[in-house]
Amino acid sequence: QTRHSPVFAGMVELVVLLGVLTLSPCLRPASASPESLEWVLGAEGQDCATECTSRGRECDESAWPESEEAWLAVARVTAGLSCLGHASGGWKYNPALCTEWGTARFGMCFWEGAPGRCSGGLQDWQTSISRRICPCRELGGDTLFVMDAVTVMSAIRLRSTSPVTAPLERITSLFAWWSWQRTIPRT
Repeated sequence: QTRHSPVFAGMVELVVLLGVLTLSPCLRPASASPESLEWVLGAEGQDCATECTSRGRECDESAWPESEEAWLAVARVTAGLSCLGHASGGWKYNPALCTEWGTARFGMCFWEGAPGRCSGGLQDWQTSISRRICPCRELGGDTLFVMDAVTVMSAIRLRSTSPVTAPLERITSLFAWWSWQRTIPRT
């Protein structure tokens, strides 16, 4: 084993710390990006959890519009959605497009709902006459994590007792992990 002075150990620690601080923005969770969210027009009689799952995604319970302005932004980006009008509505599982032919509600989009709307409501009469508008997020968006300087330094902490043995194998492992992370496609 190679023995190094405390000054050398401190320099290695500083270099690793600076490297991690530089790389930290690259290691943010993919779910933080708005691009991983897609608003979709669901099939008639289906809840959002089922619709998103059928597309290889998951329903994002935190993405529901909370104002008419937010709803109108969602309506503009939802492929295949054509609303004849917009209203807040009263059904817990909105937003939805009413498909009840021959009524004043036909073609209307209702946006205001209640918490917990990704799944459920299949027994409600509204389900058979509506198509839900669903916030579907890419699966696995939360599997990456932020590795900050404190985490890294605690993992490769160089002991300050003299003489210090630099754990170069840990630094090499960290570099290998970072290189692997760079191969993961980002959206």
